[in-house]
Amino acid sequence: MSLTFLANLLRPTRRLVLVAAIWVGLTAATRAGPYAPAAGQIGSMAIDKDDAAIAAWATGWENYAVGSHVDVEWQTPNKALGAAQGTSFDVVSLGRGGEITLTFDRPIRDGAGYDFAVFENGFGDQFLELAYVEVSSNGTDFFRFANDSLTAAAVSTYGTVDTTNVEGLAGKYRQGFGTPFDLAELSGVLSFLDVRQVTHVRILDIVGDGTFFDTSGDILFDPFPTNGSGGFDLDAVGVFNVAAENADFNGDNLVDNGDLAIWEQRFGIMDNAPFQPGDADGDSDVDGRDFLAWQRQLDQGGLSLPPNTVPEPNPLVLLCVSLLAMLPMRHFPGDKG
Repeated sequence: MSLTFLANLLRPTRRLVLVAAIWVGLTAATRAGPYAPAAGQIGSMAIDKDDAAIAAWATGWENYAVGSHVDVEWQTPNKALGAAQGTSFDVVSLGRGGEITLTFDRPIRDGAGYDFAVFENGFGDQFLELAYVEVSSNGTDFFRFANDSLTAAAVSTYGTVDTTNVEGLAGKYRQGFGTPFDLAELSGVLSFLDVRQVTHVRILDIVGDGTFFDTSGDILFDPFPTNGSGGFDLDAVGVFNVAAENADFNGDNLVDNGDLAIWEQRFGIMDNAPFQPGDADGDSDVDGRDFLAWQRQLDQGGLSLPPNTVPEPNPLVLLCVSLLAMLPMRHFPGDKG
């Protein structure tokens, strides 16, 4: 939502005219399209920010490339981390044509139903600012979800977009409700993408002036121009299906001293892809948390030898593990590495 728009609402001299205009726009009869309707309506796919099925939230960000027409106060990427707030102000604005990439403590996996949801701060069910959504399992190669827009004409600054005319784009639902995405749509058809361990989600603003297009080549329209907090306003990215830990580093279907030896050899190594040997939690590095994951799975019955035959790790490595276990998670808010 345009925060300049909201500020105008708060100015008494403009409030009556603007509210009247918005009311007419939001209640005007529109021709329903073929896609899911607004939040709260029968058949809606909107995800409530308090949905108990959400297992995790984005914990880091990279490559925030802010577009034009965004005031400095709305350029705080950390506001996209953690749980969705469902408010007009706890967001980061991408600006016209801007983008941001979100990262996670554990990869997203393709599981049953939707795998993650993107939350924007749209004002009402028809003031929709849209964005493309792309994912990556290595942080380099990104793949976009197919999308469709049936909005036939340009939309003014305070104009409306029929939710049922939008599919596969973030921003389809009002603030407090996320647009869900299913990695199964990208499964088995794209190289360099492992839908079992998606590590990055990229959000790219769509400028609604008719210069951007959907998958089929149709022009994409959304409210334009917007200023102050122009473009897509990201609240959060929530995850339903999180990749499970795997401490079987040598692939022999056992978690044992052989896997411990691999972890010791690779301790301290950082990879561009998750779940490389030694990386039990899929965060693309080999550290003390991976040792703790190995230990948990060992305790759960993954041992191939009696417990008293498991060798003690190198004392120096164990010291590092102890220190690392007391540190915060590696994906610090705002970490661009």
